[in-house]
Amino acid sequence: VNGCKAAATVQRRTKKGKEIPGMKKILIVEDVAMNVELLVQLLEDDYHLVVATDGGEGVEKATTERPDLILMDIVMPGMSGFDLLKATTPGMPVIFTTAFDRYAIEAIRFSALDYLLKPIDADELKAAVARFIVSRNQAESHQPLYKNLLHNISVNDQKDFKLALPTIG
Repeated sequence: VNGCKAAATVQRRTKKGKEIPGMKKILIVEDVAMNVELLVQLLEDDYHLVVATDGGEGVEKATTERPDLILMDIVMPGMSGFDLLKATTPGMPVIFTTAFDRYAIEAIRFSALDYLLKPIDADELKAAVARFIVSRNQAESHQPLYKNLLHNISVNDQKDFKLALPTIG
């Protein structure tokens, strides 16, 4: 019930403007309304936010919304954060936000980008998300070079090779 009320509030707050092309989308999966509100308040100005209030809804929104990052609690009614990750695309980038330190090793096994203990420190959260964004942007900037490499490997004649030069921007 608390989560549903929070999700409705978030939907109103995140519809202030349209989703901006290139803006990173973050899925927040959290069942406690107060925690949802805090995460939204800290991130809504810089990211497109989507909220799920339980694991089942999180699976659905992870599939339909295709977020760049998931911020997720571990202990939730019905389905844990770990179960949610098992039910979605492998390798989905996730930062866990939880009140329990005992799940840290399992989070590492799921390749968690970070593990933030509640109460969430605003600076730690923003730094963790920023590290992800920098890493994602670097990976995206290397995509053309990777495609060029694959092209050069697949061509039979050297005259069809493509030259890739880095640009300064």
